[in-house]
Amino acid sequence: MVDDKHAPCAAMIEYCERVSGLLDTLCGSEEIYLANFSGEQSHFYRFNHGRLRQPTEVDQLNVSITWIREQKQISHDLSLTGAWTADKAQITRVVQQLQRDLAVLPQDPYLLIATEPQSTDNGGQSDPLDICELCDDLFQAVSGLDCVGLLTAGQQLIGFANSFGQRNWCRFNDLLLDWSLFLGDGGDKAAKGFYSAEQWDLKTFQRLLEKTRLESELLRRPNKKIERGSYRTYLAPAAVSDLINFLDVGCRATKEKTSLLQRWYDGEASLSDQMTLKQTMSLGLAANVQAQGFLQQDLTLVDGGQPADQLISPRSAKEYGLAHNGATDHEGANQLELTGGELAPGRVTEALDTGLYLNNLHYLNVSDRASARLTGMTRYACFWVESGEIIAPIDVMRFDDSLYSLFGTALEALTSERERIVDAGSYFKRARGGGVLPGALLSSMAFTL
Repeated sequence: MVDDKHAPCAAMIEYCERVSGLLDTLCGSEEIYLANFSGEQSHFYRFNHGRLRQPTEVDQLNVSITWIREQKQISHDLSLTGAWTADKAQITRVVQQLQRDLAVLPQDPYLLIATEPQSTDNGGQSDPLDICELCDDLFQAVSGLDCVGLLTAGQQLIGFANSFGQRNWCRFNDLLLDWSLFLGDGGDKAAKGFYSAEQWDLKTFQRLLEKTRLESELLRRPNKKIERGSYRTYLAPAAVSDLINFLDVGCRATKEKTSLLQRWYDGEASLSDQMTLKQTMSLGLAANVQAQGFLQQDLTLVDGGQPADQLISPRSAKEYGLAHNGATDHEGANQLELTGGELAPGRVTEALDTGLYLNNLHYLNVSDRASARLTGMTRYACFWVESGEIIAPIDVMRFDDSLYSLFGTALEALTSERERIVDAGSYFKRARGGGVLPGALLSSMAFTL
């Protein structure tokens, strides 16, 4: 969609400004528009057996237009072609249809939008990635390994514009490398690795790859079958990330008494005093502006195990008579930071002594909302540890346990070092969001099979 390969975000912003200018001319004196833009120039390179198999480039720019009049609103999503004559005609037709449709819609009593412009332009200032050099380094490093994965890299833009003259541009220029090392024996055992950064660093990747390789060698040992029951458990940061995303800290859920943490908010259950969880916008993993034009805020969501700030969207604020804090409509945090503890990463297996070392979890779901219970499966390189030594990989297991135990009574320690874990989703577009998280040592975790 954009021709300038050296500064795609700048070119996308220029085009978005052109779209916004057109919307300004179409907007009547009693009307308001909101425009939410998302664009990217991304490389998606799939590989296996250490060789490039499927190189793909995605170049797209989309806009969601919301038209407002007399406390009524209606929206329409568009994919832009980059050909101005065609896009101008398409946008004009859509706006005219939205203006007609507004006449028959009811008023929205909870509509709340930003009317005092707060324009921003941030992020993505690092140099463009040299994708050829990156691939040369990558495939040389994994030569001879049965390495399967996906390299995603490139620039992204998330933007906002409205009829009050507000403009917000969030630029992202980063890479994500998600890989698995298989044993090469025809089986399905694999160790998983993950690397995310704004600039490619070969030494960092080699260190992470070596960790994955050592774990894959441990997978050659015969599996140990673990009986159902509760075990001391270490959760690596990736596994902590899977669980932490279930901490429901939105205002609407607690008002409607549907929050997974309802008993905690009601003072009937507790979390560990080691738990301090924040939404930190300076992590730069997601946009700082939400769909109604409000800027998202730094918040302390869990403070030493106690309830603190809640995510309050403009809509919830209007409905419940509260002050919003720029939360998104779904009131979910997308830049989480869990404070680390005192457990040194090199002492994890020693501190675990005997129990389970879990690198990854998947297929997580709520098994009992009232008691904040989750269920899920172990995945990839997960091990049985005895007397501080990794003994054997384990068969796949299912856990079923409560957040009030996992992040409460059973939480013994958090690691001093934390990892940057980002959302690797790519449905329709590259996802944004993630967090900086430590590993967690638990005195017990319940497994049902």
